[in-house]
Amino acid sequence: MAAEHSELLLGMSDGGTALISTWVLSMVSRRPYALYLFDLYRGNIRDQPRRLLARLFERPIFTRAKRVIVTNQATEQYYQRLYPGRIRTAVVHNSVPDRHVAEDYAPYPPFAIIFTGNVCWAQLHSILNLIQAAKLLSDLPLNIRLYVPVSVPELVEALRGQPRITLAAAHQSEMPRIQSEATLLFLPLAWHTESPDIIATATPGKFTDYLASGRPMLIHAPEYAFVSRYARQHQLGLVVDQDSPELLATAIREYLQRPERGKTYITNALAMFQNNYEAGKSARILAETLNEIQT
Repeated sequence: MAAEHSELLLGMSDGGTALISTWVLSMVSRRPYALYLFDLYRGNIRDQPRRLLARLFERPIFTRAKRVIVTNQATEQYYQRLYPGRIRTAVVHNSVPDRHVAEDYAPYPPFAIIFTGNVCWAQLHSILNLIQAAKLLSDLPLNIRLYVPVSVPELVEALRGQPRITLAAAHQSEMPRIQSEATLLFLPLAWHTESPDIIATATPGKFTDYLASGRPMLIHAPEYAFVSRYARQHQLGLVVDQDSPELLATAIREYLQRPERGKTYITNALAMFQNNYEAGKSARILAETLNEIQT
């Protein structure tokens, strides 16, 4: 068997173990390394021992890396501000393979707001706002479907006595079909969390799914969140960036009176997906970045 010879180490983000291991292996092997981050490291919520390790080691790990690869411009700017002049970054957007786009958008009653994905501290508050907003929209032909693979006790409790809101689960392979049934696809990020830097820089995986779906997004997230600013700037979806069930209900009501404007959001989202988020393009950018490091 031929001996393997690694010219470059690549550390993928996790709870910190892979990042620290890559740094240590680089020093032992004298090989350069790059980091690929799907989230913040030190700015994330972690247990106390990992939080301490992140505070101690993030600076030397990141500033020695040949590249720190991130998933959006907000995270790139975050680290460039944190380590000015000491870090080299590259952006490779979260991506999914090109997929069959839903048929033409022509919504009719009963309308459906659909969420697909996991729910944790980063989404829960916003989803609870949607549940409260639904109470203010009881006169409309509207149902809300939340496809959540893992039960969340706070969500189950909030849905008691809410017959128009369905909590369900489905296989990942069913998500394109389910998303195609939406009048609006709900993308939530929370207010008042212990880690606002995560909210400010996150690009949830469902954002890429929604871009490719052929259905418009309803983004309910703080005004400082990257997804709120990005979607508003490029007209990728309906944005409600204030922590208010009342404003959320008003925005939904006004949208359902003229849902044809969703076609503009869909056109812009599909163009953005093809330009920046399609898996083949992201793979090429990643390969070019890693090849550049080694030349």
